[in-house]
Amino acid sequence: MSQEQPNPEVEPVDAAREAEMVAITIGAPEKLNNTVHLADYDPAWPLTFARLADDIYRALGETVCLLEHVGSTSVPGLAAKPIIDMVLAVPDSSEEGAYIPQLERLNYYLRIREPDWFEHRVLKLSEPKSSPRKKASNSYLILSCCGDGNLNEPFF
Repeated sequence: MSQEQPNPEVEPVDAAREAEMVAITIGAPEKLNNTVHLADYDPAWPLTFARLADDIYRALGETVCLLEHVGSTSVPGLAAKPIIDMVLAVPDSSEEGAYIPQLERLNYYLRIREPDWFEHRVLKLSEPKSSPRKKASNSYLILSCCGDGNLNEPFF
């Protein structure tokens, strides 16, 4: 049986950082040590974002202060990891009852909660349980607060 060898190009995570990551992660931490796949630009990425955004707008209505397609898949012509990243701002992301149940009905699940960093949240989109694929979709929804409508948070 072969043992995993540490990658000398990757700095080890110290115990304090590991404890911090465990504290903010909802559910079991995912080990992220696979090869990163970059895909050629796909003109379907903006269409995928538009479909996902439409679902979110319909679910949350006026609760949405901002919803943007961000990250490398939002840049036309750029090769990217095929993951649709979105930033969603709601009036108060600490008030999870105002948006989490609606997003869960769209198959997003809360993955990260950082109350000490601008009430930051990260949700991941998963396939519906009835899906024959039963694997996670490649989409993340990153939440922040818009409070009184002022989006001058460093997050943006």
